[in-house]
Amino acid sequence: MVKSLPTIIVFAFGAIFSCHGTVAAKDWRGLVPLHSTKADVVRLYPQCSSSDSYCSFRLKKQDVFIVYSSNLAHSHEGCGERLPTDTIMSITITPSSGQGVEGLRLSEPQYRKIGPTLWGYIYVNETEGVVIRAKSGKVVQISYVPGSAERSLCPVYYGNLEEFASLDPNLPSLEVTCPKTRIEPGDTIQFSASSVYNPKISFSWTVSVGRIVTGQYTDQISVVTEGFDGEKITATVEMRILGDSHIQAASCEAKINQKRN
Repeated sequence: MVKSLPTIIVFAFGAIFSCHGTVAAKDWRGLVPLHSTKADVVRLYPQCSSSDSYCSFRLKKQDVFIVYSSNLAHSHEGCGERLPTDTIMSITITPSSGQGVEGLRLSEPQYRKIGPTLWGYIYVNETEGVVIRAKSGKVVQISYVPGSAERSLCPVYYGNLEEFASLDPNLPSLEVTCPKTRIEPGDTIQFSASSVYNPKISFSWTVSVGRIVTGQYTDQISVVTEGFDGEKITATVEMRILGDSHIQAASCEAKINQKRN
């Protein structure tokens, strides 16, 4: 809960800044990382009802990106097992026109300052779980994560908070690997995506035929080919860095052998 202070400034993104520069990181429009769920999001924003792993939408003059625990890559399975399904992991807000940073006192001790970089400065509040990116005196992105007392529930995902600020607007390279062995009808086959390791990378797969049985939202999927003998199967993966609007896609094609009579 935000302490009552004599003077507050309501920030356009939904956060609250006090006259001393304190950010109420645990609540964005009633949504709290590690406490709120997808159901809470849908009650406020029905357009998120069809998204299982994350929700991205436009709200007035800002883009909103909310990540759920079901979107954790396989490297975070231990974390996912400890969390209820569809728990909010992080909330990232990107405005169309930046809010001025003057008067927010982001350089005070509670913020760790990183920069300057080509993309501006990053301010990290480790205690309250807030990551702010600013450029030319304007806030261009703000991410909400749990406070320091709760981030131990998922230490890899929350390991380096500055990763929640999109330092590089370009996604890393992406490749998809198809099965190398002969594929017989009914086989369960694997497709893999390879990129640089980054715990904030999310994968979303589709296949032209067959059925994905395991691995959706991770870097490797298993696909059942029953009933598709003699056909080609194309696997396509979309990759994005959580909190960033850029999406990169890649695909590969494999041939399922004709079933012998």
